[in-house]
Amino acid sequence: MVDFKKMREDHKKKVSGELIKDRVHEALLARDFSEAESDQMIKRLIKYGEEATVEKDPPAYMYFGKYRDQSIDSISLHYLRWLMVQDWFAEEHENLAEKVEEYLSDIAAGFV
Repeated sequence: MVDFKKMREDHKKKVSGELIKDRVHEALLARDFSEAESDQMIKRLIKYGEEATVEKDPPAYMYFGKYRDQSIDSISLHYLRWLMVQDWFAEEHENLAEKVEEYLSDIAAGFV
């Protein structure tokens, strides 16, 4: 069963960057790095990340229904998941369905 409360908490953490830092920290500790080494490596990653520029795709927008003109990242996950199990959605809105599927996968992987 999906823990939506944890997903919301993780999403809030991710927005602030804390989720990524937590996951990297846990991974480093699991590989026998000390707390100090882990903290130092995270600081380096943050420094290099701030220096790097990453181009992101513009957000996908709904172009029909109740959520018309809203970006998919502002729409409830419950509704997006419901859409993905509707046969008509993928058939009639193939490109949007791909964007929604990608967005939901990124959330499940902790990227969003």
